[in-house]
Amino acid sequence: MTIQFDPIEYERQLEAAGVPKGQAQVHAQTLVQLVSNCVARPDDLALIRQEIHALEERMRIRFESLEQRVKLQFEALGMKLSAQINALDVKFTGQITQLRWMLGTVVAMNIAIMVRLFIP
Repeated sequence: MTIQFDPIEYERQLEAAGVPKGQAQVHAQTLVQLVSNCVARPDDLALIRQEIHALEERMRIRFESLEQRVKLQFEALGMKLSAQINALDVKFTGQITQLRWMLGTVVAMNIAIMVRLFIP
């Protein structure tokens, strides 16, 4: 979208409204400078688009890197937890086996005592 501004026509309108010619010219020139410095031109917009695309690409790369780091940390944490669970499983399996032997021994001793008591 282009802004159409005719400084000569603006100057004529000011003069018609009673503004002296010298002031009308200064007003028109000042407004031309203001409009040319404040309005984005198509090449300005193209440059902004390029900068935005470059920023998007850098952000995409950073997010991919961050995603990989987080994924590796979660995998390491999962492996560590799995190892700890396996260690606890081995420990408790050994303790359960020990308890079974102790219970078997107690049952055998009770049977032996009962045999001695009831069978003369």
